[in-house]
Amino acid sequence: MSRYTKTLVASVTLLAAAAAPAWAQVPPPGPTPGTPGVQTPPPAAPPAAHVVEGKVRHVDPVARTVSVGSGWLGFLFSRTLEVGPDTQITVAGKDSSLAAIQEGAKVRAAYESRAGRMVATRIEVLSSESLSQLR
Repeated sequence: MSRYTKTLVASVTLLAAAAAPAWAQVPPPGPTPGTPGVQTPPPAAPPAAHVVEGKVRHVDPVARTVSVGSGWLGFLFSRTLEVGPDTQITVAGKDSSLAAIQEGAKVRAAYESRAGRMVATRIEVLSSESLSQLR
C-alpha cells in the first residue's frame, strides 16, 4: 500500500472517530409528532383489573386493608387489598364504607396491581342469594 493511501485511511479513521459522538446526538430523520399526517402512539394502557370473590377473612380499618379468601378452602388463596379513598364500597346495593364490611361476609372485589400493591377499586358485599345466582 502506498504512503498516500495509508495517510488517507488514517485521516478518514481519525475523522470518523472524532465525529462519532456528534452523530450519536443527531435525531433520526423523519417527521416529528404533532406535524400533520403523523400519528402519535396511543397512550399507555391502564392497569389491568382483576376480580376476586370469596369471604372476608380480616378487615383492618387502621391500615385500610381487607383480606379476601377465595377458592375451595378459602384460607389457602387469600388476597389482601388496600382500600383507598376512591374505592367504591356497596352493601346490599347501597353505597357504604369500609366500616360496614364484616369478617365472614361474602364479597366480590375488583382490584388493580399498582407498583406491586393490590389496590381495590370496587368492593361489593354479596348476600347469600346473589352469590348463588352467580354460579
